[in-house]
Amino acid sequence: MAQAFDCLCGKPTCRGRISGANDMTPAQLEGLWLNGHIRELLEEQQQSAAAATTLPNSSGAARCGPTSRELSGEMGGDTLSAVTA
Repeated sequence: MAQAFDCLCGKPTCRGRISGANDMTPAQLEGLWLNGHIRELLEEQQQSAAAATTLPNSSGAARCGPTSRELSGEMGGDTLSAVTA
């Protein structure tokens, strides 16, 4: 969908904000016809989310996803030294 919009129909079955299937909740999509390709993508997303594991951080709390240091490459071993000879 090119641009999301707020539905103002006022019906009890109104889905509220209408956007692409990726941005809508399963409850909003319930009862709607979706292309088979879109359904497959949503199922893959759900499977990936279910298979994702959380890693504990230094405080022992669960961590979801990489840290900003990991994303910047600071901890990935791919940071180059700026030493000149």
